[in-house]
Amino acid sequence: IGYYQYRISSFLGGKAAQLIMLGIIVAVLLGLISHFLGLQIIPVRVLAFAVSCILGSVVNYCIVFCVSTTAFWFNEVWGIFVAVGLAVNLLSGGVFPLEVFGETLLKIFKFLPFQYTISFPVNIINGKIAMDNIYQGIVIQLVWIVVLTFVSRFLWRVGARKYIAIGG
Repeated sequence: IGYYQYRISSFLGGKAAQLIMLGIIVAVLLGLISHFLGLQIIPVRVLAFAVSCILGSVVNYCIVFCVSTTAFWFNEVWGIFVAVGLAVNLLSGGVFPLEVFGETLLKIFKFLPFQYTISFPVNIINGKIAMDNIYQGIVIQLVWIVVLTFVSRFLWRVGARKYIAIGG
């Protein structure tokens, strides 16, 4: 098995338990919210949220794997991971909603993969995204997975040719 397949399998296996627990918590919270606040829960929207969460996790993994390949060119990548992690968290809507950046930057962010890791799934479940746009967003998540997979495999191949071992 190749390293990429090993890492994605390991990642998805680790995330499976987290996603199951998250699913249970979200189901309970949605049940409580709908019961006490009288909000209507739309099963298709909940299913789209679940699918989008899984795809968002894979998009995030692909981004992290691409960043991981910088280890082929740099001896210390901890700082790169921290910087990229902060940038991804900020640009994904993990710190605050992306709308605070204004309309111009929001248009630019739509061409980047980051919002499809947090902001897009959250906006599915809170009803800010129309059903037609949900399907379009899920397709965009799939496209980003394919693109980032090709980029990460390319970076891996190029980096593996430059690899030198340092230390014992």
